[in-house]
Amino acid sequence: MTPCHADLEGDGNVGIVDFLDLLAAWGTDPGGPPDFDGDGDVGITDFLALLANWARARDFDGTDRQTADANDAGPAARLASSTC
Repeated sequence: MTPCHADLEGDGNVGIVDFLDLLAAWGTDPGGPPDFDGDGDVGITDFLALLANWARARDFDGTDRQTADANDAGPAARLASSTC
């Protein structure tokens, strides 16, 4: 599985701990994640990037969501699979 940039704790899933890590860095310039948009400040666009990838790194049953979502024809699924 390709690592997901929004998986801040590296457990293979984007979830509550990643969200709490993002909140802890809110308003700072960490020089990398969770400043996903690279604007030098952790803020709302970084939160939206994390939210767009929520539970996408690995589904609860262990399915690689990147591969599963890439097979979906919907535009939201294509966007999510390209970022995580």
